Amino acid sequence: MNFFGDFWTTLLDYISQPGRILEWVNTFVTMVIILLVARISVRLLKRVMENRIQPLESLPDNDPKKQRAKTLLPLLENIVSYLVYGLAIVLVIQELGVNVAAIIAGAGIAGLAIGFGAQSLVKDLISGFFLLFDGLIAVGDLITIDAHTG
Repeated sequence: MNFFGDFWTTLLDYISQPGRILEWVNTFVTMVIILLVARISVRLLKRVMENRIQPLESLPDNDPKKQRAKTLLPLLENIVSYLVYGLAIVLVIQELGVNVAAIIAGAGIAGLAIGFGAQSLVKDLISGFFLLFDGLIAVGDLITIDAHTG
């Protein structure tokens, strides 16, 4: 019981130092700004991508360019969202005082290990992306592979 009492006393003494509260408020405001900038960036980038395909809306629904755009737009929007929010999370963690170099190095090593371990899955993902990108399949297509149809 004495340990917890000493712990809380030490914690409160640390927090109540005059510069600490201002430091915590500064850190909190910085984290909120990082997350707001990330949110605004994602919305802005999505709007730019949607505006780039806006001229294709006048094309008929079976036009290959329109189908390719309808297929790739959600994929690109997700990639942009993951990249921007991932960077924002790393910046927030760094703002909390954690050394992100070790996290990034660990993620790189884990990604390399997963890439070697799931090599056939990665090949299938890349092949699928190029099937979509080349316009060989699109949203709404019915395809049959071996005995499977979908």
